[in-house]
Amino acid sequence: MWTGSVLDCFGLFCQLKESIVYGKSIADIDFMYPTTLVPLLSYIEKYNVKLHPDIKGYIDSIFQPPTKESNDYVLEKLEGEKRPDRMYNLMDALSEEYGNAVQYFLGELLANIFDHSEFNNAFVMAQSYGGRNPFIEFCLYDDGISIPGSLKRYDKKFNLVEDCELINKAVNGQSTKIEDDGRGCGINSSAQLIIDGFEGEMFIVSKNGAIYMKHGETTVRYNYPDGLDGTLIGLRVTKKRDVHWAQYADRKRSFVGKKVVNIDANGNVRN
Repeated sequence: MWTGSVLDCFGLFCQLKESIVYGKSIADIDFMYPTTLVPLLSYIEKYNVKLHPDIKGYIDSIFQPPTKESNDYVLEKLEGEKRPDRMYNLMDALSEEYGNAVQYFLGELLANIFDHSEFNNAFVMAQSYGGRNPFIEFCLYDDGISIPGSLKRYDKKFNLVEDCELINKAVNGQSTKIEDDGRGCGINSSAQLIIDGFEGEMFIVSKNGAIYMKHGETTVRYNYPDGLDGTLIGLRVTKKRDVHWAQYADRKRSFVGKKVVNIDANGNVRN
């Protein structure tokens, strides 16, 4: 059940957001992947959007802890420094199928949010999907200072650099502090695990830039003129138990986003 990509899922969020802006109904949407649902939740909360009862019921049900019979997803709102235990419990439950390396990149990406983003609102969601090609989709979102904002704070020379290029720098190991706190290295090692280890895909959008990486495909950078407050990371990993995090933790790998294209307000990719 690998339908579309996380880039497509973000595109659906853009379309739903535009529908809300123009007062159109989104009641006919009865299923969303995490990379659509999580940014939509943040948008709804930020602007106090009133939803159709069917959509509200769907979202409310997703926030409830799953039953033992359907222990395949979790959605948590991040608060202060509180550890998202339900998320880690789900990863423990899935470790037999996906191995423990998932815990490593999840911990790295969550640490970036808690340690660097200065967020007011943040969410993390994971859902596993079965079928012939099982996978997990994760989405992490925070409304903090963003990756470009962090790099611009680190060095004023970045003020003249496009956001998509700054995200590309972070993915390739650029630190966001003079003390070299390792944030960039954490993103780089996580990307290696996801793309090379789990043969998955990863989409990062922050402010007016984005980057998309997928196993076996060329990395692509995107301009996103409509902009996103903070940072969103959507990713998918396949079922591979033999992936070892240590193999990727202490090395750097180049993800060169050679091509730059545009994402419009409706989430469509434009050349």
